[in-house]
Amino acid sequence: MADDELHECERVSLFLRENIPDEATWSDILTRTRDAVAVNDVWAALVPPWVAETATLGPFTRVEVAVTPGCDFIRCLMIRRPTSAALYMPSLRIELHDRAPRSDDSSVVARLRGRLEWSGTGRVAVREHIHAVYPTPEAWMRARRTGAVATTDRDLLASLGFVHTLVEERRGQEERLLTVGDDGTLRRQSPVGRTGGGAPVWADREHVFRFMRAHREEFAAVAAEFATAAPERDLG
Repeated sequence: MADDELHECERVSLFLRENIPDEATWSDILTRTRDAVAVNDVWAALVPPWVAETATLGPFTRVEVAVTPGCDFIRCLMIRRPTSAALYMPSLRIELHDRAPRSDDSSVVARLRGRLEWSGTGRVAVREHIHAVYPTPEAWMRARRTGAVATTDRDLLASLGFVHTLVEERRGQEERLLTVGDDGTLRRQSPVGRTGGGAPVWADREHVFRFMRAHREEFAAVAAEFATAAPERDLG
């Protein structure tokens, strides 16, 4: 694979860029976005109502939607070094602009970003959790072949403490964590602090890179184990 070629796990399942959307275009955006996020329970619950709600902030000169489904967790571990696995996990970005996009983000009325974060405490018995779901590399390969990997991967991520996080940005406001209440309504949570680099800190989760670095040796061992039984040529 060439250095500038996107890995399969980085490829988007949906990319939209619509200028001055009218009512019919908005309907199409909502439908196509809903279809793209249906593979993820958290996205499916939060993204469609967020798009419908923020549509009222218009009119907009541009709407952009990018949904990247990513790959299953074991596959992500094997692509480069395990600490880079987060680069290949699911992510999404939705932006609404009210004038021509600018590098300083001043044109952005609202933005929604989605990624995986970690919501556990202390150290985690990484290999035990992974082997509870995939006792052997062959079990993982079998799940990939049969299409069961989406379900087993969801179980694995949950057991490790990963959570899908959606963060909303609105012009003139700080970022807020987006969740859904028991009644199905959107809820917003302000950050409890900031990192040294200015990124928001949430009360119950942290960036997945920190978790991956803290457990780099265990993840490296898992990646080596599964890579031996599942060479790259068999993962297309």
